[in-house]
Amino acid sequence: MDAALDICNKLTVNVFEIYIMLRFFDIIFNGKVIDKRMEKIAFCVKLVLTLLVDYYVPYVWINFMVSLSTIFLLACCYRATMYKKIMVAIGVNLILALSETLVALLIGNKNFGLFAKAANEKSIALFLSRIVFWIIVVCAGQWNKKNKAIRLSPKIWIFQSIVILTTLGELLIICWQGSTSKILESMSLLGAEITIYLLIYLYDCLANIFIERTQAELVQKEKEYYHREAELIQQNQETTRQFQHDWKNRIQVMNQLADQEQWEELRKYLSDVREKAAQIQIYSNTGNIVVDSVMNSKLDMAKKKEIAVAACIVLPKDIEIDEDDMVVILGNLLDNAIEANEYVQGEKRIELVLCYEDGCVLIHIQNTFDRTLITRKGTYLTRKKNTSMHGIGIKSIKDTVEKYHGITEMTIDGNLFTADIMMYL
Repeated sequence: MDAALDICNKLTVNVFEIYIMLRFFDIIFNGKVIDKRMEKIAFCVKLVLTLLVDYYVPYVWINFMVSLSTIFLLACCYRATMYKKIMVAIGVNLILALSETLVALLIGNKNFGLFAKAANEKSIALFLSRIVFWIIVVCAGQWNKKNKAIRLSPKIWIFQSIVILTTLGELLIICWQGSTSKILESMSLLGAEITIYLLIYLYDCLANIFIERTQAELVQKEKEYYHREAELIQQNQETTRQFQHDWKNRIQVMNQLADQEQWEELRKYLSDVREKAAQIQIYSNTGNIVVDSVMNSKLDMAKKKEIAVAACIVLPKDIEIDEDDMVVILGNLLDNAIEANEYVQGEKRIELVLCYEDGCVLIHIQNTFDRTLITRKGTYLTRKKNTSMHGIGIKSIKDTVEKYHGITEMTIDGNLFTADIMMYL
């Protein structure tokens, strides 16, 4: 019974250690996992090797080497330079050692080594050291968090802290006073481990749900904004269509002035027409009101900001795609391209290709930028003051494209940022 409880305790502690370690890696490496399957394999390898060393060869130097190598193996599952992976592995191992040292001093255990794991008979010390490790990771996450707009209620933090502190207090009392029953001590430890680990895991799940829900609400608000914007753009496009519709009448007026040899009036009339025509440049004339409205409005905005624009748009009038979805994709892409060009010192340009081939909508947009990009967890972030919208535009594009089983690819080449999208209709 005692041996089984001891195995359960060590297994639980090591699983929790790896879980917290992966959370820490998400912070350091911005969540850039190369292969989830490789990560699971590394997880199992570290768990098995750690347990084998704890039971069969619990020497300090072996513990240190196995811990360092398995942490590095986990770090290799993330996209980063080899130097960064090595330094992170060393840093995490030192943090674990520091945690164990602090706990050893706290419970009055002076027989410890700097890099040694807790001795087999000190399972409580090992558990407490992993709680210290978790606290360090949480502090690192709060320090690294750039988006302060998304927070959980303080009541949740308070409740979590009370439960954890109460449970740890009970364990420290057992540790300081000693227990007449080894089985009772092991059972108390296992109960405390399960309670605290489940609480931490549920808190993480709740935080992720809250963040996803908040982002979904922001995406919905963004869709509503683009929908309202499209309606306003369509109203403005009526002026353009009216100008085109009246072109025959204008030609007739010019012919009459020429026939009557009223040259001064003709020159004045031509000047007025030229000014109006210069104000109206048609980039998109597919017949699809939504596409034409958004494209002409956004590209005209880019032109006014002295951004060179080249566009090739060939799209059926009655394309089978939700109008709001098209507005979200095109609006976000062009807004991002225009925003990126605002920081460029020198030539500014946007190149756009939008076409339909064999049941697929293809979108290619390339723009200049100043080679400065802010990223988090593989997502490009805006440099605008409204940080609550960080990464929402890109997420909106990707989520909308996925509705049509499409593909979104974004690449960088020098000072050029390129977005390619394919959607199947």
